[in-house]
Amino acid sequence: MSGRAGTAIALGALFIAGPPLFAEISWASNAAVSVVTATGTDNNVFLSKNDPRSSTFLQTTFKAIWETDPARAQRLSWTTHGLYKHYLRFGEADKVFADSIIAYRYAATPSLLLGLIESASYTRLQLLDTEGNTMPRDRFSAYANEIRGYLQTLPARGSRLTLGGGVRRTDVRETATLLSLYHQGYFTTFEAGIQRGSTAAGLMYEYAVTHYDESQANDRNTSRTLTLQPTNPLLTLIQHTVRARLGGPLIRWIGASGEGQMRWTIDPFEGDLTYRQLDGKTQWDVALWRFATWSNAASYRTRIYAERVSDSGDSDRRERFLTLTSLLRRPWTQHVSSTLQYQINRKSSNLTIDQFTLQTFSLGLEVIF
Repeated sequence: MSGRAGTAIALGALFIAGPPLFAEISWASNAAVSVVTATGTDNNVFLSKNDPRSSTFLQTTFKAIWETDPARAQRLSWTTHGLYKHYLRFGEADKVFADSIIAYRYAATPSLLLGLIESASYTRLQLLDTEGNTMPRDRFSAYANEIRGYLQTLPARGSRLTLGGGVRRTDVRETATLLSLYHQGYFTTFEAGIQRGSTAAGLMYEYAVTHYDESQANDRNTSRTLTLQPTNPLLTLIQHTVRARLGGPLIRWIGASGEGQMRWTIDPFEGDLTYRQLDGKTQWDVALWRFATWSNAASYRTRIYAERVSDSGDSDRRERFLTLTSLLRRPWTQHVSSTLQYQINRKSSNLTIDQFTLQTFSLGLEVIF
């Protein structure tokens, strides 16, 4: 198994933004559906450093939310969304994603809440996994499931403390040249948050353990040559993650948010996949005189592997990811809007072959039912 094949892949987590909004159980319910159709161009479809291929694409994105109307104690919601992206020149590069999130919450008392969230997703596309590796498109097809429960207290108005945990499972399709990447694990989380008016802040810690049922851990002395020792144990990864968020209005017509995260991943066998990671993201939303909304986001990630080396062999392997997005959204009616988006993704590394730049431009039409 190569270093790429031995990394933790949490595909659904790249698209699930978090628990959906809840509404309380009653006989009535609310529902909303939005569909976005877009066309545009990608200038590096296969994320290549030396041989970029460009193509026009057609993309359809949908999102549906169903939630029950307010009552006293119980709340239930169901959210599903998906994406299909078709490249006119390279049909083998088409992307498919779909997920479903069911969330239930019970208020035992006005300040003590219990919840259960079940999420499932299917992914077939070429992208970076959460460890920063690009997997071949025809091998990157996976099902992911997660079940989490939580206990939340509301000690004061606008504040919350949440203790949670659960299990995760991801099954990646096998091929003749790719060993099984099936993995499962468990996690525990602690989160604190506060909201004052339109300003909100939060702090979260997660401890997670992931076990690969059929993939061996890499020997740090032979991982670059893709050589495995038959006596190596199965791969296990341990992660400590701390995340902080802050968001709110700057002035009447500008809102801003920021998020920072530190992660330490430990490969307890010989450290081949042990790394330190730092993430940062910021976003600005500008209201343009009721004419449109202009959103700009920037995210940066740096990762340092403790046991892997650069091309020169005399320093830790370092990877950097930068994503810049600018989106202009123009509502025409209550149900119809148009969007114009430009995005650039760049990965750099002190490993020469592990670099690429991707630019995407798209024009879309959104319909809300």
